[in-house]
Amino acid sequence: MKKLYRYGIFRGSFDPFTIAQLEIVKQALKQNLVDEVIIAPSMVSWHREDKTRLLSSADRVKLIDDVIKAAKLDDKV
Repeated sequence: MKKLYRYGIFRGSFDPFTIAQLEIVKQALKQNLVDEVIIAPSMVSWHREDKTRLLSSADRVKLIDDVIKAAKLDDKV
C-alpha cells in the first residue's frame, strides 16, 4: 500500500520570520507530524489590517528562504 504524504501548511504574516516560528517548523518535522511544511506568508494580517509592514512581501519570502536554507531544512520546507 502506498504511504500517504502529510503536508503541514504554516500561515502567518512572518513580518519578520522569527526563531519561534522556525522552531515550530523544526518540531513539526522532528516529531514526525508532517513530511513536508509549506510556509504561506499572508499579505494582510487577519487581526491587524492596519499594521505597518516592516518588510515587503518579496523581502519576507527571501528572509524565510534564507533562514530555511541556513537551518538545512530546504528539502522538507
